[in-house]
Amino acid sequence: MTEIEQRRQAYQRMTKAELLETLLALEDSVAPGTKLAAGNAEVQMTDAVECISQGFCIYDKNDRLVHCNQNFKEMFGYSDSDIDGFPTFSDLLALDADRGTIVRDADGMDIPRLRLAQFGDGGDYLDLPLTDGRWLRIRDRQTTDGGTVSIHTDVTAQKKTERDLAEKEA
Repeated sequence: MTEIEQRRQAYQRMTKAELLETLLALEDSVAPGTKLAAGNAEVQMTDAVECISQGFCIYDKNDRLVHCNQNFKEMFGYSDSDIDGFPTFSDLLALDADRGTIVRDADGMDIPRLRLAQFGDGGDYLDLPLTDGRWLRIRDRQTTDGGTVSIHTDVTAQKKTERDLAEKEA
């Protein structure tokens, strides 16, 4: 009888309690290092997301906000209570519309409806005008699990330059 067959027979003879004990012992021997490494990776990722100058947010496959950085909150004036409870993208868009944060109509387009239609489609980008005069360039990308990563970049200076050039040419 080979060693593999002997082990298989030994495992088959084990009681459920013995199997559970073996499994827990194996988990205890592997888990501390794995949990520590996972915790360190999570801290590093959170720190990296907070360090970028853009607004960053990630939504799950049900369009619920899973995480965002401080820059994202500041761009839209969100408080911690606004984002507690995993609001949906539609909830946040409605909050923006209610507060008058985003321009409702530009060049005959309903901006909130356009943003809702383009959310998560992975298209090029959308330049979103805010009522305070700022412009945000928003790029959405799909994650492998069906969620959406959204990056928001303030392009107000670029828009001003474009407008100034257009005025000079006119």
